[in-house]
Parts: sequence; C-alpha cells; structure tokens
Amino acid sequence: MKKVLFVVIATCTLILTSCNKDQKAIKQIEGKWKSVSQDGQTLDPDDQTIYNFSSCKLKDSEYCDVTAEYSDDTYENFEYNVTSDGTIMTWKTEDGFILTGTIDELTDTKLTWTFSFFDTSTIIFEKQ
Repeated sequence: MKKVLFVVIATCTLILTSCNKDQKAIKQIEGKWKSVSQDGQTLDPDDQTIYNFSSCKLKDSEYCDVTAEYSDDTYENFEYNVTSDGTIMTWKTEDGFILTGTIDELTDTKLTWTFSFFDTSTIIFEKQ
C-alpha cells in the first residue's frame, strides 16, 4: 500500500511541476514582442512584426491567443501553447495550420524560437 501511495504522489508531483514550468513560460511570454531577427539576419523595420501574446491559464491541449500586427497595419490572429516543461511552443492559425518549434531562449526581454517549415528557421523576438 505504501508503494502505491508513493507512486501516486510522485506522479502527481511530476505532473504539477511540468504544468508549472509551462505556465511560467506562458506568463513570461505574455505581452508585446517584436520580431527583430530571422536566421541571423536583422529584420528591416518594415519587416518587423509585433506579436501581442494574451494572458491566459494554460491547461492540457489548450491554446492562448496571440495577435500579429504587421508593418502594413494589418492584423492576424493565432493561437499558441507551450509544452514539454516550457521548451516547445506551438502556433496554430485560424485555418488550422500548426507550426511547432523549440524555445531556445526565454528571458524577460528575449525569446528565441526555432522551427522547421521546409527549412529550419530561427526567429528572435524582443519584448516591447
């Protein structure tokens, strides 16, 4: 009985810790970010996009809202989530296209995200 109880407690602790790391990353990502670099090349100010990541409580297989504001004053809505202890970010478009990549770096001012879409690409975002 003690072994069963230990396994149950250990499993619950692992699940809660994992969820906490994902939610911590979501909280850190909340707010406005500007794409400043792609694949090592600084983006021209006309090509920089502002992404407004909404505040949300992430649950399994749920997504949070993000709005992209392009330099031509057009907008596009996406959804995103963070999984795998805050190391994987997935974006989903309104038409259901899904793009998943690795969070290589996440600080209060910088987000580096690498994904594969035909080729591997890395985007650096700066907090606004």
